[in-house]
Amino acid sequence: MLFEIIHKEDKEKFAQVHKDKKEEDNTPINVEFRILTKKGKVKWISHLCQKVYTEDNKYLGIRVSNQDVTSKKLTEESLRASENRFRTLFYDSPDAIFLENYDGIIIDANKAACKLHGMPKEKLIGKNILDLVPSNVRDQVARDFSKWLNEEIRHFEGFSLTVDGKSIPVEIHGRKIRFENNNALLFIVRDISQAKRAEKELMLAKEKAEQSDMLKSIFLANMSHEIRTPMNAIVGFSEILSDKNLSTKERKEFINYITQGSNTLMSLIEDIIDITKIEAGQIKINFADCDVDSMMDELYATFLKMKNKEGKRRLELRLNKSPYAENLSISTDPGRIRQILSNLLGNALKFTPSGYIELGLIIENPNQVRFYVKDTGIGIPEDKKKIIFDRFGQVEGNKGLDAKGTGLGLSISKKLAELLGGDLTVESEEEKGSTFYLSLPVSREIKEEIELKKPAPVLPMDFSNKKFLIAEDSILNYTYLEALFQKTNVTLLWAKDGKEAIDICKKNKDIDLVLMDIKMPVLNGLEAITAIKKFRKDLPIIVQTAYAMPEDRERSMEAGGNEHLTKPLNAEELFKTINKYMS
Repeated sequence: MLFEIIHKEDKEKFAQVHKDKKEEDNTPINVEFRILTKKGKVKWISHLCQKVYTEDNKYLGIRVSNQDVTSKKLTEESLRASENRFRTLFYDSPDAIFLENYDGIIIDANKAACKLHGMPKEKLIGKNILDLVPSNVRDQVARDFSKWLNEEIRHFEGFSLTVDGKSIPVEIHGRKIRFENNNALLFIVRDISQAKRAEKELMLAKEKAEQSDMLKSIFLANMSHEIRTPMNAIVGFSEILSDKNLSTKERKEFINYITQGSNTLMSLIEDIIDITKIEAGQIKINFADCDVDSMMDELYATFLKMKNKEGKRRLELRLNKSPYAENLSISTDPGRIRQILSNLLGNALKFTPSGYIELGLIIENPNQVRFYVKDTGIGIPEDKKKIIFDRFGQVEGNKGLDAKGTGLGLSISKKLAELLGGDLTVESEEEKGSTFYLSLPVSREIKEEIELKKPAPVLPMDFSNKKFLIAEDSILNYTYLEALFQKTNVTLLWAKDGKEAIDICKKNKDIDLVLMDIKMPVLNGLEAITAIKKFRKDLPIIVQTAYAMPEDRERSMEAGGNEHLTKPLNAEELFKTINKYMS
């Protein structure tokens, strides 16, 4: 009867125990197995059976005892599963785990703990936890150990020590547990080196962003000031010119002020465009022969006039050329050299109230020249030398000499020097002055005679029998172009938007050239160029626009434009460009 209800997986075990029992053996049989109840539930049974004999050794039968031990078996299985889970978590955890007794002695550790400290398990076990922390925090760890026992601390950030003495930032979680019927402390220790590095990088990025934001705010404030100052002169004197009672002398003087203000604005815009081109990697460097002697003479003459105009007649401007500079030609970009040296001289003029400014040249070896601009001005504080070549980096002047300008000049000059294969450096002492050095590689060639190439004069253009279309939505800009072409005998047509430009080109097959603005209503200039080129592929189209970024020129060329000129237009450049297509 019992055999019938035994679980099928335990029947063989039950039968085998009884089968292996020898007839003369009277030891009890004790076996645990499962049975199935009438309701199909599984129960665990502890089966005890033994042969029974009389005092005179007469066999009476078998005494059998079956006890339900289901509850006990389930408890044991649960405990075993729990222990297995603990061991799996303990030994396979990616975090370092330590078991310590209440004296701080390690009694067990997992693989990650061994890896963290760089030592095998047998060396870790038996060590005091104080041996695994840096010496400078051991006293504090010892004082805090009782707090872990009292559960006052359950989480802590500290440092662990590797076998080679390296200190590692760690996050520690701990609590009291029972382990093998003894009180113990379980510590989970996580290496947070990467998190700390990320946190530090984040803080540095935050500081850099804040500094950048501050510099941009200063830049915008300076830009506002620098734009409004010349604009005040342009707008103010433009209004005064409407006075019919002005003398010819006054009128010329006011026009000169307007021109100066316009040039100042253009200089600001060029600075912004240059730094954008440099950062986009699209700045143009045009290498050619540069006559050093003549260039330095030109710069000296220009800034001598500027110095006197600014009322600094007592400030001495010096020119110190090396005796080897005569007949010296450098293979470089003459325009960029002038730009860098002009910027350095302009800064020196701005920040030198008295004393002297010196433009000079040093030739220390045949392969390198060093231009320098030295002044006796306010100088640069030691802690500011690092930022003056940064974008928007400026040094506040003292004695009423405020830092004016965009703060881009030295940054542009530094990058241009590097693009030319050289460098721009500074030596300075506060209150005593500064010396900027422009070092450049040189291709040195002595010439018996130097022929200076002078720009060919712009001859009056005769565009008789030519017809140009000007696509421009601004009446002021159209009027300006109309005035430029007044003496060229050209026939001008005017389109006020891109769609009208397309329609005029379709109706007038004899149009010889188009001047196309980009930002126009209805249809923009790029769309108009693409459409016109479909039916007039060979029609020259010159883009004339206020969009001056490198990518703007690319877009004009991609649309089908032949040239890209930026506003404000230079009359000489405009006529040269047109003449190229009319010749």
